[in-house]
Amino acid sequence: MKKLVAVLLAGLMVLSLAACGGGDSKETEAKKETAAKTEAPADAAETKAEGTAAAPEKKDSYSVGITIQDLSNATWATQVNTITEKCEELGWTVTAVQHDNDAQKCITQIENFTNSGCDFIFIQSSAAEAIEDAVKAAQDKGICVIGTGVALDFADMNYTNDNYDAGYRCGQAIGNWANETFGEDHKLMVAQFLYDEIAEVTQRTDGQLDGLKETHPNFEVVANAHPTDSATAMTETENVLTAHPEIEVIFNWGDSMALGSLEAVRSMKREDENMAIVSVDGTDEAVTEIAAGSSLIMSCSLGGPEEQGIQQFDMLQAYIAGTNEDHYYSPNITIDRSNAKDYVK
Repeated sequence: MKKLVAVLLAGLMVLSLAACGGGDSKETEAKKETAAKTEAPADAAETKAEGTAAAPEKKDSYSVGITIQDLSNATWATQVNTITEKCEELGWTVTAVQHDNDAQKCITQIENFTNSGCDFIFIQSSAAEAIEDAVKAAQDKGICVIGTGVALDFADMNYTNDNYDAGYRCGQAIGNWANETFGEDHKLMVAQFLYDEIAEVTQRTDGQLDGLKETHPNFEVVANAHPTDSATAMTETENVLTAHPEIEVIFNWGDSMALGSLEAVRSMKREDENMAIVSVDGTDEAVTEIAAGSSLIMSCSLGGPEEQGIQQFDMLQAYIAGTNEDHYYSPNITIDRSNAKDYVK
């Protein structure tokens, strides 16, 4: 993984200019946990925006552009790597870049992909209004645009997750852990890491608190922070634990952040049976730590980043075949100490 990220980041400036040449809530308890969903909920049906791209011309090789917020994020990097591997097996070409949550940079990358003749463009961006014109210009040239992680109403296809449910499962896991560890009457001291710039992350963090209210309502959020990767999460964890040594729980919105928090907890000698960290993603690194009995006690897998990459690649083939859905969903699977060993690779 480290090698992959290093390669991707080292080539970032070149790639940005290169030719294309990646416990259930009540409302969601019936959702399957073993396969990605391929149909949008009946009350959220979406149709393709008028003027979006038609299926590409059948040919031997296709080119794919991917613009992601941050290629150092382990989950996103693994998805990109998997999409790339699957495409290259068929002789397709893939160019992946990061836009650093900069809307103008994302627009430029979309324009570069369009001008270099991509057949598909994956976009992970919360700046829908800002990038809409660039996306539609790509679609006017017959390019299929896929919103990944964050739904884009004007995309040809979207690949997202029920983020509220993922967070809700985290909250339930912490509530159950608190009841077993301290008892139902214990007032739990909580730190929650947020990222307000992406609505999908906010859905996760809202779900976390709702799940905790359901299972252990006696708690207080005594600290918030806004990390974006493992390194900043480690620093923020050290800061909040220094300021609030009474903290017993850290809610993270992604596994990269959770692993940073875990490293900080260890360095501060706070890793014991009275500290719990939970997260969303279900990466190999996180699952391994859960199985080993660390303070990282649970992660809601979204099918795993490799499986997500495969699912997104399959979307491309379905689009070429004319059998695609407008919206695809990754699964939510609770991975904790009871089943983590089954998911360790």
